[in-house]
Amino acid sequence: MVAIRKAVRKIRMLIIFIRVGGRLAYGENSYIAKGWSFFIPGQGEIGKNVSIGANFICQTNFRIGDECLISSNVSFVGNDHDLYHGKSAYFSGRLPPSTVILEGNNFIGFGAIIVGDVRIGEGAIIAAGAVVINNIPPNEVYGGVPARRLKTRPQNSGFNSASNNN
Repeated sequence: MVAIRKAVRKIRMLIIFIRVGGRLAYGENSYIAKGWSFFIPGQGEIGKNVSIGANFICQTNFRIGDECLISSNVSFVGNDHDLYHGKSAYFSGRLPPSTVILEGNNFIGFGAIIVGDVRIGEGAIIAAGAVVINNIPPNEVYGGVPARRLKTRPQNSGFNSASNNN
């Protein structure tokens, strides 16, 4: 049963890779659930041991480090439009593409939205429903709208579940 699930996940990742025109690199044991929607202006990268839940929407460049969990209904959105130079919203024009970076060992909660050029430090957690508009330091827990610091995440004393599952 495990072998079948692994094969299905590899096929799904290959289909996604083809549908986004090869603009997605992904590591071993990474998975994206059903309902995804990618509009990657440049490149997307997914590390090893990454799981992305259902209905993931990505409209910007991104880099997801190793061992991240991204819940369902999460969105990465860009610096969309130049709304501040006297033009109507309709004719505002696009800003250059942004990049969302998850450094690794991150958890992104259900329905979180990450906007623009944002770096989420290694080990940081984003609470469900949070809207992240600024960089997040490593090993911090952020939540709310806009996201603010809630507490510090205890460091894991070097435990690496992926390397200890052998």
